[in-house]
Amino acid sequence: MLPAHFNRTGRPLLWAHRGASAEAPENTLAAFSLALAQGADGVELDAQRCASGEVVVVHDESLARTTGLGTLVTDAPYSVIRTLDAGAWKSARFRGERIPLLAETLEAFPRLVNVELKCDRADDRGLTAEVVRVVHAA
Repeated sequence: MLPAHFNRTGRPLLWAHRGASAEAPENTLAAFSLALAQGADGVELDAQRCASGEVVVVHDESLARTTGLGTLVTDAPYSVIRTLDAGAWKSARFRGERIPLLAETLEAFPRLVNVELKCDRADDRGLTAEVVRVVHAA
């Protein structure tokens, strides 16, 4: 439950899980844009650190399901991740959609965002501290 000053609508808030992920590739700018256009109050997204330290918006440990690259997010530098097509698996309409950085996502969508930290390994590699830094800088 959000504190009262966050929810002045007088009704439950509607969160789009990974954006409008039923219709657009999850955790992409396209999915977040569509969710808000459809009336969601905010979006939920997943954040992880990649090998080069940036916080990227992606759910799975591996990049295989959404990009075809059978590498762990934590083993891939952002210079590689930013070149991957994260949309074609969903539909040709989304071909070329990229895995966004958390910072660019917050810049593009300054509304309510629920950030889920994906640190399934014992060492979160400073994920929590970096997400706090990125959120405060947004």
